Amino acid sequence: MFNNCENDGYPLIEQIGNAKGYWKSKVIEFESIPILCCEKCQNIYLKQNIAIIVQEITRAIYDLNEYDVTTVNISSSYKSIIENKREIYNLLVEKKIYPIIDNNKLIIIAKDIKSFENKGDLGLLAAARNHNGENFTEDVLKEIEEMKNYEDQ
Repeated sequence: MFNNCENDGYPLIEQIGNAKGYWKSKVIEFESIPILCCEKCQNIYLKQNIAIIVQEITRAIYDLNEYDVTTVNISSSYKSIIENKREIYNLLVEKKIYPIIDNNKLIIIAKDIKSFENKGDLGLLAAARNHNGENFTEDVLKEIEEMKNYEDQ
């Protein structure tokens, strides 16, 4: 685990912030995730579990090549995703979950990941959701609004 910046040796401060994910030519900004930030130079580091899910989500977006997104928000779901970090790539590529696309932002809500944890099959959830961004249920709209409010803080 990192305690000090590799660049200047200053302590790393754990906080919620943004970090970039890279896979081949794809660069994605991840919003409101746990990061380690150098107190002096502001270099950003990720703990291993966060780095893995950032890489796997970025890789899935690259491999699918159907999401025109520059930003990902997993602020409400990263804890659940961490528990299934080896699965997030397959969940996206095999379309077992349908992330919300809002402008150029891909949003993975906690409800989808928790449903997978509890049921192991998201067929009914995926069928119930119009993944084109229309006709969201009230609970999904509420979660999106909570994520937007979280970003404004």
